[in-house]
Amino acid sequence: MYLSSVPFDQLGEAFPDIGEEAVPELSETVAVYGTPTALIAVGGLLTGIYWITKRRSEQMNKSGAKGKEA
Repeated sequence: MYLSSVPFDQLGEAFPDIGEEAVPELSETVAVYGTPTALIAVGGLLTGIYWITKRRSEQMNKSGAKGKEA
């Protein structure tokens, strides 16, 4: 909490104007709506990386087995 005898808008860039809305209400929209989207995106990315590395590993094992048979 900051106390000042001068209005905060006269103090410059140190205290940005956040309007009349409460700060928890501003951050709630990001936390509530942004988190599920981020989790789905990260989950999809990790699934894709897993699939690609597993496929490469299987292909290398197949090509290694063919080389040993010949």
